[in-house]
Amino acid sequence: MLEEPSQFFGRRRELRRIMSRLGASRPQCVSVVGERRIGKSSLLNALNWKETQSEYLGDLPAPLFVSFDAQRYPQGGPEEFFRVLLEQIHAAYPEIDEPWSMRIYESFSRVMEQLRSQEKTLVLLLDEFDLITANPAFETDFYSFMRSMANNYPVAYVTASRAELQKLCHSSLIADSPFFNIFS
Repeated sequence: MLEEPSQFFGRRRELRRIMSRLGASRPQCVSVVGERRIGKSSLLNALNWKETQSEYLGDLPAPLFVSFDAQRYPQGGPEEFFRVLLEQIHAAYPEIDEPWSMRIYESFSRVMEQLRSQEKTLVLLLDEFDLITANPAFETDFYSFMRSMANNYPVAYVTASRAELQKLCHSSLIADSPFFNIFS
């Protein structure tokens, strides 16, 4: 995975399309799909660079970008997923109070409330998201919650996976979740 902007070439059309969706008045979710080792992780990394944000978002207020690589937490469930996300959000934006003592969905909702009150958009860059859809620990309530967050708060998800997410679900019940309808 490329970690330096000077090493990243091409993908301008893809960056422009993704950033136009993320920079919209109502941010939109994007699913990046492709075979392994074609540069999906590097593309997600590029979205996180200030240079990319400045070039494609211009004078728009820059969203708060937070990365999560599911490959680092292959056996984790929703509790670990949100714990890591909350820690990363707080590290990237310390102005947020730490509500970690509550139930994990409630904690994430409180953080989203705080971001909305501060007129801050959150973009979650979710690499290897197919590991989450294939993990039985992530049940329908997780996907319902994630969809609810995208519908009610200024948050967008950019997922990277090797195939369409619905094809990689651990059950047909998950594959039929309306969560997957929010992605372009």
